[in-house]
Amino acid sequence: MTPTEYLEHIRRDGERLAEAARNGLDAQVPACPDWTVRDLVAHTGEVHRQKALLVARRIQDHPREAFGEFASELPDLELEAPDGADVIAWYEAGLGILLEALGSADPADKVWTWYEPQQDVAFWYRRMAHETAIHRVDAEQAHGIQTSIPVDLAVDGLDEVLDWNLRWGVEEEDIVHGSGETIHVHAHDADGEWMLTLQPDRIDLERGHGKGDAALRGSAEDLDLYLWGRRPLDGLEVIGDRALVERLRELAALATQ
Repeated sequence: MTPTEYLEHIRRDGERLAEAARNGLDAQVPACPDWTVRDLVAHTGEVHRQKALLVARRIQDHPREAFGEFASELPDLELEAPDGADVIAWYEAGLGILLEALGSADPADKVWTWYEPQQDVAFWYRRMAHETAIHRVDAEQAHGIQTSIPVDLAVDGLDEVLDWNLRWGVEEEDIVHGSGETIHVHAHDADGEWMLTLQPDRIDLERGHGKGDAALRGSAEDLDLYLWGRRPLDGLEVIGDRALVERLRELAALATQ
């Protein structure tokens, strides 16, 4: 996907998140039962503003050390969410700040990310598109609303969570404990197939068709939502070892905390 396409997804999903939130800030978020919609809006808005600051200032150190220094130079950024209904207007302003920061940057510019192999603005185009889409789904689910994730974004979201989070993210944690089990993930409505192999200390990933000990098939959107814990496994096609597919979701949950 291009930077322009990512920006449009961020804009659209960001606006739809605010629209859903206007149905009530006290509703519980099904996928995050400890959160109300207000908590969700505050979290997403804080993420947007923090990443806008990273990009705007081209911060290349870990933000725990850098945020305080740079945020003090930009007192109007308001990194912390306000109380009450004002949180929606604050969130919408932050969405605009994020779009401006990303749209004004060269995707190749160097900036800190948590994904060591890619330290550039392009990372945040992609990550913020999926962060915003998943939390838009959260806001809508809290109010019984269902709108779709476009196929192009859903396929890209699958690739992100399987590659960045599962393949790379779990290597720093002792959580895989595999012994060569294989899982084939197949989006039937798009060009998207992945083969995962669970090793003792990592997950190997290959893009393409293969035969695994288990296979998980469905639309790109449903697969993306399943791996992010936003829909159940029921309704997706599982071939072979169902426990392996459930284990894949458990690892995704641990890797995306």
